[in-house]
Amino acid sequence: MYFAPFIVRAEHERKVPVVIERATAEDLKATAKTPKWQTDWTSEYLADEKN
Repeated sequence: MYFAPFIVRAEHERKVPVVIERATAEDLKATAKTPKWQTDWTSEYLADEKN
């Protein structure tokens, strides 16, 4: 088994490969701003190594 992330393009239902890059500190801070559309990646919960 290997990690091969992708998204599905809705208009034609084909897999589109993606590249995952390490987030910068600025990227992480943006997750806590309005609009709150995703998880706050700077939260204490996510900073806990067991999570």
